[in-house]
Amino acid sequence: MKQVIIGEIQDISKIDSNTEYIKGIISFLGNETNFKTDGVFEVGDVKAIIMTIKSDQPISDLGKLEVHKNYHDLHVTLEGSDNIAFLQADEFNWSELDFNEKDDYGFIKSDALKFKLVQPLEFCFIPVEIPHMALYGGHTVRRKIVFKVPC
Repeated sequence: MKQVIIGEIQDISKIDSNTEYIKGIISFLGNETNFKTDGVFEVGDVKAIIMTIKSDQPISDLGKLEVHKNYHDLHVTLEGSDNIAFLQADEFNWSELDFNEKDDYGFIKSDALKFKLVQPLEFCFIPVEIPHMALYGGHTVRRKIVFKVPC
């Protein structure tokens, strides 16, 4: 069964996904100068989105989750902590989903959320077909990288 995985950065190599992509991500993370600036970067065939979020506003659309079919999400928290909400893949109905095939995402609403807290220098691997939303709840400053890893 697909599941959300939390771990320390040095354990990213243990993710059971496309090893070639994971090796490129590990190399990217090994050089801090790669993520000094926010923006969107290419790491081979993997897109890396580096962002700093400054807000103490509560989430406005509680229960809204995104889901992907073609790209796993690998969130790496650099500063602050990240509360990630999710459902298991079998806890929602794909037929209720308005899915954007071109951009590989769809949104659903649910009240049956589970949460994982990702601390600084930890990762959260979210396989395809797992509805999720990062940055749940009020927060102050978060700095993170989101890697879009092809299946």
